Amino acid sequence: MRMAAMSNKQELYLSYLLKTIGFQSNDDIREYIKLLINHYVRRDYHLSGKPFWNYSDCISIVKQEVDIKRFKSINEKKLTNALTASDLSAFGFCPVSYVLNRSFEIEHPTNQNELELGTEFHGRLITAKRKYVRDTDNEDLSSVETYNKRILTVISSSTLIYAGHKEKKPFYNLQENFWGDPDYIFMDKTGTRFVVEEKFSYKHDPARLSEDEKSYDRYHQNDRDHEADKKRMDWKYKKVHFYENHILQIYSYIRNHPDGVRYGYLIYWYYDFDESGPYIHKYDVKDILPTDSYEQKYQEVKSGIEALSETKACRIEALAINHKKCVRCSVNKYCGHKSKRYNDLTFPYHRGFLRLYLADFPAELVSRS
Repeated sequence: MRMAAMSNKQELYLSYLLKTIGFQSNDDIREYIKLLINHYVRRDYHLSGKPFWNYSDCISIVKQEVDIKRFKSINEKKLTNALTASDLSAFGFCPVSYVLNRSFEIEHPTNQNELELGTEFHGRLITAKRKYVRDTDNEDLSSVETYNKRILTVISSSTLIYAGHKEKKPFYNLQENFWGDPDYIFMDKTGTRFVVEEKFSYKHDPARLSEDEKSYDRYHQNDRDHEADKKRMDWKYKKVHFYENHILQIYSYIRNHPDGVRYGYLIYWYYDFDESGPYIHKYDVKDILPTDSYEQKYQEVKSGIEALSETKACRIEALAINHKKCVRCSVNKYCGHKSKRYNDLTFPYHRGFLRLYLADFPAELVSRS
């Protein structure tokens, strides 16, 4: 099913909303809309069962940001001195994201649905139960992802010691003033502890065709089946990109756990929806061992956090802001920096960055009745 374009009226309204939160460049607006579509469009179904692409989330995300900033419905968070793995991950991802998470109660995260679904997936203890969920063909994923077989064998043969999403007992390293709460801690056959962190992400399953799609064009059914098979194989064996801030998060657990965690695994699970609900269609795993380069990155990020906490301000290169990060950031509704208007960042986040701007409402959207 090829993705239909967003309607002209939808794009005009979205452009208006982006100008209201401070976007100035038409190029930036076009890029941001494209990124919103790539990340938040969903395949939905009519009552008849016929699929369609739903763009409502792309618009509602920015509309809610305007409402939050207009009505100033933001509560401040009490600042603490302890360092957490989430702090390191957030700062490594983007200093603005870190400051927002530390400054405000984030009552409306942008990826609320993903977070809730991730919590649901976490609750199933997929990794701990060694059930790697069905893929598009209802196969056991562990039997088809051959390049992950060694790691999966280690996990499946190990003893579960701690499941963070069930027990909720963060560890504390007094010397480092560090709090950590990993998803899992296992002990392998040699008696060595290791940590596992899971990340769940929505990703359209490129191989799946609904029954409606399969029957839509019977004259080209063989071509469509061949295309689906090719997409299935390409996606199945494609190595994914593991984000540096997630790796840093796991390294911080390994480095700071008082009981001696020696190594870790980062698992990315990708899910889509069909008529029966969410299902996982791919995963990939990265093994993480302590290295000098990880330690260097850890110290750089930690020093950056400490400097910002001391000076209460730092410089941001506005034109270097990466909208690919902004779109998938959970706190982007509370951010004024993605507009590229500000070259400074304060800690805590100054409410002046949350201002709205006057934008002309598109004449094409004004009712003529």
